[in-house]
Amino acid sequence: MIELINLSKSFVTAAGEVDALRGVTLTINDGDIYGIIGMSGAGKSTLVRCINMLERPTSGDVRLNGVSLTGLSEAELRQVRRRVTMIFQGFNLLMQRNCLQNIMLPLKLAGSVSKEDAEKRALQLLEMVGLPDKAKAYPAQLSGGQQQRIAIARALATEPEVLLCDEATSALDPKTTHQILELIREINRRLGITVIVITHQMSVVQEICNRVAILENGAVAEEGEVSRVFTDPQAHATQTLVYPELADGSAAFGTDASARQRIRLIFNGSEAASEPLLSRMAIDAGLLASVHTASMRSVGGKVYGYMLLEIPGGPNDVARAVEYLRKQPQVTVQTLSAQYTSQGGAQ
Repeated sequence: MIELINLSKSFVTAAGEVDALRGVTLTINDGDIYGIIGMSGAGKSTLVRCINMLERPTSGDVRLNGVSLTGLSEAELRQVRRRVTMIFQGFNLLMQRNCLQNIMLPLKLAGSVSKEDAEKRALQLLEMVGLPDKAKAYPAQLSGGQQQRIAIARALATEPEVLLCDEATSALDPKTTHQILELIREINRRLGITVIVITHQMSVVQEICNRVAILENGAVAEEGEVSRVFTDPQAHATQTLVYPELADGSAAFGTDASARQRIRLIFNGSEAASEPLLSRMAIDAGLLASVHTASMRSVGGKVYGYMLLEIPGGPNDVARAVEYLRKQPQVTVQTLSAQYTSQGGAQ
C-alpha cells in the first residue's frame, strides 16, 4: 500500500539546518494497522505529513500503490488526499457547524456528490461511529471522545484507502482511548482501510497495531511485528520504550554490590505468564527467586511481558535457575550483568 524509500526531510532554522528525517525506508502493507512510535522530537509527525505530502520530503520517495507522490502537482495531490485522510489530536472540527455538516464538508469540497447523497453518507457514518443521534449537535456540546468519533467519520467520508492517525488519542482519558482504538480496529476490519498510527504511547501500539517502527532522531531504530519488537527489543530506543526502568544500568541493579547479576524472563504469548513458575522452580529445583520488577500486557489477544528476578546464592545457583527456566515453553531467559547500561543491551 505505502512505500517510503530513503525518505529525508530537513528544515532551515535560525540555528541552522535540522534533519527531521534521515533515510527512512518502510513498507506498509494493505490492511495493516501500522504503528510509528518514538519519543518527542523523533520525527513522527514530520513523517506522517510527508506520507500525504503536506510536507514535501527533501529527498527520497513516497509511493502509494506503486505510484510516486513526490512528482505530483498540487491538484493531483488533492485527489490523493481524498484517499489518504487524517485525524488529529485536536479533532479540528468546525465549531460553527453541526456534526452532520462537519462530516459532509469533505464531500462538499470535492464537489462530486450531491447534497442528498452527501447527507446520506454522513448519516451512515454517524451510525458507524456510534453517534446516530448527534447529527444536529455542535462540537461544543460533545465530549472529547465524541468529537474524535465525528472527526473519524469526517475522515471516512471520501471512502479513503489509508487513515493517518496523528496522536489521535493523546488528549483522551484511558477509557475513551480504548473505545476509540476499538472503533479504529473495527473500521479496519469492516472497510479494509490501512491505518497508520503515529503515537508516543506504547500502550496504543500494543493494543491495536500488527507492525511497528520505532523512530529515533529521525531514523528507524527498529521495525517488525509488534509481538516480536515488544518482547525482544534489540535497539536501545526500543528498550527504553519497552523497559524504561531497565534502560539505565544503575536503576536495574541498584546499589547493592552483592546483587550484580539478575535474570530476565520474557513471556512470548505463552500460558507460562499465568503459571506459578517460580513456585514450581522452588519445589522442583530447590531454588528461590524474588521478583525485582515485572510487567505483563496483552498484545493481539495474547499475554506478553517480563519479570526481572534475583536469585539468592552464587553463580552456580544462577546457572541452575537459567537451566531450569529455559526448559519452559515460550519463555526467553536472559542473564543481566552490570554491563547492562543505557548504551548496551541484555548480556
